[in-house]
Amino acid sequence: MNELVLEDNEIRIKSVELVDIINQFRELEEGKSKLRHKDLMEKIRKVLDVVQNQQNFNESNYIDKKGERRPCYKINKNGIKYLIDITKSSDRIPLQKVYEQLGGNHSEIICIDRFETTFFNKLHDVLKPLDIVMLTQKTVLDYRLDGYIPKFNIAIEYDESQHFIEPQKSQDIIRQKEIEKALKCNFVRCDYRNTDAYNIGLVLNEIINRKEVI
Repeated sequence: MNELVLEDNEIRIKSVELVDIINQFRELEEGKSKLRHKDLMEKIRKVLDVVQNQQNFNESNYIDKKGERRPCYKINKNGIKYLIDITKSSDRIPLQKVYEQLGGNHSEIICIDRFETTFFNKLHDVLKPLDIVMLTQKTVLDYRLDGYIPKFNIAIEYDESQHFIEPQKSQDIIRQKEIEKALKCNFVRCDYRNTDAYNIGLVLNEIINRKEVI
């Protein structure tokens, strides 16, 4: 584990150290570029612009390789948990490990993944006897789709709680338009607050509509 700091009676990790940990995991993934510290800083600043989360991200600084002082954040476990909630890539893995080492409970951060995984498992089971193939994590442009049905050109996104607040909400709209333009597909957005049966119904309804067009 990289260096931790004790501040305000809490164990924290500097954002620059967090980037190092994330990149150690990225090195294990073929073709994945390194995360830049300035990109993580920008992500945190966007969070702070819209969420009352300042106490979880304390402003600080560090000395870079050139001997120059640079800004960073000291992040507590609640800050790490929020970063996990807004991260959908494999970067969640090192973030979860850091969360645990800061004293967090792993069971508190896997429930959303369980909701999404359970939903897509059920949807797969429904589509299989209909001979309809569904892909998960299909890469489109620089994005990954939660689900995609090639036969009917339908993209499926499962929206958790963080997708209903800014800036994520606006970013999702932009992302959807870019994907629709690239694939000329139809989109189904599934709200995690709905039952799995209801969300599966949304997908089946879109399939029926597409069959009528095709």
